[in-house]
Amino acid sequence: MPMPVAAPVPMHDKPRHATGSDGSRRALAWLTLFGLVLFLPWLGARDLWNPDEPRYAEVAREMGADGRFLVPHFNGEIYTQKPPLFFWAINASALVTGGFNEWAARLPSALAALGTTLLVFAIGRRLFEPRVAWMAALVYATSFKVLWQARVAQIDMLLTFLVTLSAWCWLRGYQESSVRDYRLFFLVAGLATLTKGPVGLLPFLLSALVFLWVSDRKEEIRAMQVGRGLLIWGGVVAAWLLAATLQAGTGYLRELVLTQNLTRYFDPGSTPVMSGHLKPWYHYLTTLPVDFLPWSVLLPAAFWVPWREGAWRREPGYRLAACWTVVPILFFSLSSAKRSVYLLPGFPAAALLAAFLLDTVARTGRRHRLAAVVPFALVGVLLLVAAALLPLEAAQRPEAEVVGQGTILVLAALLGIVGCAALAGARAASRGRLVLAAALVAAAMAPIGPIAFGWALGRADPLKSVRPVTDELLRRLGPEEEYGVFPRLDGRALFYTRRLARELPDAQALHRFAAEGGRWVVARRDALARVEGPPPLEVVAGDGSDDEGAALLRLLPAEPPR
Repeated sequence: MPMPVAAPVPMHDKPRHATGSDGSRRALAWLTLFGLVLFLPWLGARDLWNPDEPRYAEVAREMGADGRFLVPHFNGEIYTQKPPLFFWAINASALVTGGFNEWAARLPSALAALGTTLLVFAIGRRLFEPRVAWMAALVYATSFKVLWQARVAQIDMLLTFLVTLSAWCWLRGYQESSVRDYRLFFLVAGLATLTKGPVGLLPFLLSALVFLWVSDRKEEIRAMQVGRGLLIWGGVVAAWLLAATLQAGTGYLRELVLTQNLTRYFDPGSTPVMSGHLKPWYHYLTTLPVDFLPWSVLLPAAFWVPWREGAWRREPGYRLAACWTVVPILFFSLSSAKRSVYLLPGFPAAALLAAFLLDTVARTGRRHRLAAVVPFALVGVLLLVAAALLPLEAAQRPEAEVVGQGTILVLAALLGIVGCAALAGARAASRGRLVLAAALVAAAMAPIGPIAFGWALGRADPLKSVRPVTDELLRRLGPEEEYGVFPRLDGRALFYTRRLARELPDAQALHRFAAEGGRWVVARRDALARVEGPPPLEVVAGDGSDDEGAALLRLLPAEPPR
């Protein structure tokens, strides 16, 4: 039988924990140190890998080189797929790192992951007891997808930071009846929109509105002054968008707003770039369990156990975290275009749910201990099996020779350590020591970021990097000589040559380039193999990949007819 519950308590009537206390400052200092260890070592250990990293880095590089900061460009042409804030961040990072390099491209993501970790702690302090805030921060920072995205030059981690910052502003507005903080929420959401479009506003705004509705706090919607807030949000976006439109024309506005946002969401099949991301409605139910490992095993119980304990009615913070987790999943599931990174801004809420579950199990004695013991034991066994199988499976793949057996054994050892920690966490949970269980798993996950996603992946550069090709091209290319890229632009070639290229989309363009005296082409091997009757050429250099790898071609003068 469910436990009797008290009447609902409005969140702003609940005593708030002092977020500016000395203990909180010490906690933030320790979390900052922990995050720096997780996200910064070996940040530049590997080259930029396709598809997104070199393209975004090149857009930022061209922005800095040309001084055209309003309208992003790629290979000298207007780039309409994303707003500019992430590219501005890379330019700012380049000032610190001494130029456009791997560190400059990835540092915004690493710092955003650190900032989000601190915000998860700050939000947890406002919603729950301090130990929930601590566990939530550790859970968030050591989840698989966060450890990966913190080391990738992609937009989504910066978006997650800004969405979480806007959520913190909204929470302050709600708890303190502060119109100023509500307006800050819309302002920060405007900055998030300049990062990746309306997803910087809509998923969390809808989550907050659903929370107010299920909490019977509909009058708070009026206090939010949503209409005025949307004007603030729109003002932030329009301040850039109108200036960019004046510079680039209405076609840029139409492409960015309609094609890259509305069409991508409602009719993604008509957008070629999204054709490979069409997935069934249940897609996120298959990706979230992997992306949020090892903590995803706690999420089913995080909904069931607190509900049984009456937390849905008694704990407004739990309701907010649940709405913030579920609503974005529903929002993105309604569109047939799906990518796992779309859910990343909801991971702070999932971390809060997992931490609240562990706290609930700790407070309820033996009644719900299996809800923590079984998940920890399950993930421990799975990871130990994966650790045992990894060297056997890797030995069957040709990439193992490049990466090295030692690297594979290191990765297997990391999985084994996390598996053992999860089993130790299960034992600690069976004795009611839930904080220790979380700490053991988080400590074991911590090396995954710097060692697996930093040092170890750097060993795979011969398979993923185009540097052997671009280095040879730069040795042979004249100061004013043009080179081509076949069959489509490769951001790696542009970024590492620091030179624009001619796009050669088909065999006819390749022949025309040769006829005009072009000598050098960076080509994909698989595309070149499909060309019937290519111009005379020789392969000068190549990367380490045999299928979709790149090769440097020298086009030879056609022999005169005899």
